[in-house]
Amino acid sequence: MRRGAFSTISGSIVAVAAILTTFGSLSAQAPVAFPPVPIDVGGPTDPEIERIVATLEKSGCLFGYGASLSDEIVNWPEYGCIRVDGAKMKDDHWDLLLQLPPVKLLSLHNTPPAGSVRDCLRQMSQLSELQLHNSLDDGGMSTIAELPGLQAIRIAETKISDHGIWYLEELQNLKHVELEELPVTNQSFHYLKQLPRLSTLSVTAADLSGPWYLKNGDFPCLGKLTLEGEKVTDEVAEQVSQLKSLVEVRFERTNLTMAGLAQLAGMPNIEQLSATQSTLEDAPCTMALPAAKLHSLDLSGTSAGDQFLGSMANFPSLAELNLSDAKVTDVGVAKLQCLKSLETLRLNNTQVTNIGLESIDSLPSLREIHLHGTKLNGDVLDHLTAVKTLEWIDLSNTNVSGEKLSKLAELPNLRGVALFNTPISASDLPYLRKLSHVDEVYVDGSQLTVAEQQKLREYYATAKLRLSR
Repeated sequence: MRRGAFSTISGSIVAVAAILTTFGSLSAQAPVAFPPVPIDVGGPTDPEIERIVATLEKSGCLFGYGASLSDEIVNWPEYGCIRVDGAKMKDDHWDLLLQLPPVKLLSLHNTPPAGSVRDCLRQMSQLSELQLHNSLDDGGMSTIAELPGLQAIRIAETKISDHGIWYLEELQNLKHVELEELPVTNQSFHYLKQLPRLSTLSVTAADLSGPWYLKNGDFPCLGKLTLEGEKVTDEVAEQVSQLKSLVEVRFERTNLTMAGLAQLAGMPNIEQLSATQSTLEDAPCTMALPAAKLHSLDLSGTSAGDQFLGSMANFPSLAELNLSDAKVTDVGVAKLQCLKSLETLRLNNTQVTNIGLESIDSLPSLREIHLHGTKLNGDVLDHLTAVKTLEWIDLSNTNVSGEKLSKLAELPNLRGVALFNTPISASDLPYLRKLSHVDEVYVDGSQLTVAEQQKLREYYATAKLRLSR
């Protein structure tokens, strides 16, 4: 990424992120993608540096690489964040890397454990983050152990085994570790549990069965743990439940059952829990004590449904509940009434109908409701507009249209409504015009023509201008 395009691209990132945060469900495990600081901030660029960069770019290097595990990337210069395709690099190109300003993030792809590579790594003393994608091997990891300043490492789709992970014991400043598609086992946890600053750990497609032999003092700072893959079971959940420092736990695409979920929810400091796309059955979640601190629960893409929702009394502090693509019906929605702290509810692509939302006004703190892809029509607005705290409503891919759209104007705090892919047509424009106080009204994919949508946006802009005077 060169400097001329940087401001435009970063602006686009912010705009897209805003929409996704509002109406989407972001994957928890995607790396942070903040753009690094442009190289020319604070002064002119050295012509020799420009020459080196041009040479390395021809060899497949990408400067300004922004997929980081750490939000520290916002403080790193553009030429300090580099993606390298090792298959295209010559030996002398590794020497050129060392002539650049201190590299903070290095992402190696398809890089063999050659001597020139390891010599280069040894001299990158200021490296903060290293990513290995199909790169190095167990022997090459001994070189990584010589980088004491390393704070984050991601190892993906390599042949690095438990023996290679053993070398990470030397990196006492590591805060973030991500292991993806590696032939590792629970033995790697024996090497990682002594890292004094490790705060986030993510492991995908590993066999972690068997005892972890945890004791007091292991994983002393671990706050966030993500485990993904079908080999993750209730047995693993039992081991995880011993880690009292955990605040956020994500079991994704696992073979977790409701009994395992109850173990995780019962952890003393747990605040965020996800079991998305796991083989979770619809059953009561039986717990000895309520999950007093749990405020976010994501069971999207599971079979959790009406029986599980009968256990809502176990989650008195829940502020966010995601049951999108789960087995929820109108019967289950009626059981949400005890969640007096609930602020965000996601029921996308469920069997919920207008009838199920009759009691939605019993949720006094509700600010967002997402009902994308449900069997709703305009009559649902009689129920939704009774919840005066609502700020965001997603009714995309429903049959909502007609005169009752004007009832949305009764919501004093409404900031946005998504009506993507609905049967809204030109006859609904008079009702939509009553929403001029709403910041965002999305009608893309409806029966409105492009010209009609543009005129509606212009109407809103003019109305807001009048209100501001």
